[in-house]
Amino acid sequence: MKKINKLSCIVIGLGNIGMGYDIDEGNLDIIQTHCRAIELHPMFELMGAVEPDISLQKLFSKKYKKPVFGQVNTALDQLSADIYVLACPTNLHFSVLKSILEKDKPQVILCEKPLSYQLDEAKEMIQMCESKGVQLLVNYIRRSDLGAIEIKRKIDVEEIQSPIKGICYYSKGFLHNGSHFLNVLKYWLGDVKQFKELSNGKQLNQFDAEPDLYVSFEKGDVVFMSTWDQLNPYHAIELVSKSSKLSYLNGGELIEWRDRRNSDNVYIIENSMHRYQWQVFDNIAHLLNGNAFYALCSAGEAYETLSDCKKMLNL
Repeated sequence: MKKINKLSCIVIGLGNIGMGYDIDEGNLDIIQTHCRAIELHPMFELMGAVEPDISLQKLFSKKYKKPVFGQVNTALDQLSADIYVLACPTNLHFSVLKSILEKDKPQVILCEKPLSYQLDEAKEMIQMCESKGVQLLVNYIRRSDLGAIEIKRKIDVEEIQSPIKGICYYSKGFLHNGSHFLNVLKYWLGDVKQFKELSNGKQLNQFDAEPDLYVSFEKGDVVFMSTWDQLNPYHAIELVSKSSKLSYLNGGELIEWRDRRNSDNVYIIENSMHRYQWQVFDNIAHLLNGNAFYALCSAGEAYETLSDCKKMLNL
C-alpha cells in the first residue's frame, strides 16, 4: 500500500462495539472496537467521540485522551473528520447521519447494522450519502475477515462445490445477530431466492424475533435455527457439499474444512476474528487509497440484507 496521510475519525457511540469490548484487554492484538482499531491502525487518527453517558465519557477521556462530546451537533461545531462511525443506537442512525451531512462532507460514514429499522429510512440514508458523494458502509465485520474471504474463494473456484446444504445457529434476534450470518451467507452463496418459516420462535420486541427459517440461496440451501443465549450461546454455520464439509464455529473464531475427495483430514482455515474491527478499517484504508474494494459491505448490500430480514420477520 502506498503511503497516505492519516485519515481523521470520529466515533459516535461508546458502547460495546464503539469502545467497550476491548477496553480492559491488555493484548493489543485483540481489536474488537472502533476506538481501538482507529487508535492502532497507522492510516487513521482518532479525533474524538460523541457519547451522552457521562461515565463512558470519562472512560474514553482517560483511555484515549481525546475530546468527547455529549451531543453530535456540539462535536460537529468543533471538529471535522474524514470518517464518521455510527455506533449509536439504531433508532438514531438516520438523524445522526443527517446532522453529519448538513455540517460536513466526510469521505466515509461507517454505520453499525442494521442501517435502520425501516426500509424507507435506510433508502433515504443511502440517497443522502450518494447526493453528497459520501461512501456509506455498514459494519458487517465477517465480510472483512480473512477466513470468510477464503471460504468465498473456495466456493467460487468450486473447491467447495455447489449445490451446498447447510445449517446456521444464531441467537439474540434475527435482525440484530442472525443478519450477520445472513449477510455473510449471501456473500458466499449469492442472493436469496426464496425462504420459508419453519417456526416463528420468540418475539423479542416490535422489531426483532428468533424464527427458524429455511432459506434458499443461488448456490445452496441453509436452515437457520435460533438457540438459547442465557448461558452458552452457540453461533455456527455448517456447510456440506459432495466435495467437502465446512464448519464455521464460535461465530467464525474457528473454521475447519474437510476435503472429502482427497482425504478425511481436517484443515484449519486461518481467520482474523480476534482483530475483526482492525480488518474492517484496513480494508477502508485500501478503499480510500484507490486499491481493491476487498470485502467491505456496501450500503446497498446492507439494504438488501435488511430487506430480506424484514420479509423473513414479516415486519
